Amino acid sequence: ALVSDDFFFKTLLAAGPVPEYKRVLPKTTRQMFTLDKKEMVTALKRVLILSDSGRIRLRIREGDIALRSEGVHGKAEESIPCQSNIDCTVEINGALILDALSRLREDSAAFSMDLDGPRTPIIIKEGGFLSAISPSSIRRG
Repeated sequence: ALVSDDFFFKTLLAAGPVPEYKRVLPKTTRQMFTLDKKEMVTALKRVLILSDSGRIRLRIREGDIALRSEGVHGKAEESIPCQSNIDCTVEINGALILDALSRLREDSAAFSMDLDGPRTPIIIKEGGFLSAISPSSIRRG
């Protein structure tokens, strides 16, 4: 990672071909959910404890988001309130979301999600910061 007072850059090596970044980032987002950053960070840390792979399942509905993981030592599930116009389930690397949230300055984090394609990333943004995290799978409803 490259870090300065005004700049943070982190990258991960992708397995396989990487698309052009302008094609990966949605130009607009129609689906959005907003929640408290501290509550999300706390819930993520708890469910990641039992995830062997770092993968978690997010069940997003109007009014709440449920985080779930499982591994050889058991299952974990947390639910936190959120404002949402989404009804879907997303499987994603929870550590990547946790890392992106740690970069936000404000306590309330706004996530936006475009569900037009099966590999459309979740966008976490605040001011000039933007993080795009591709889900493993998305299911509507």
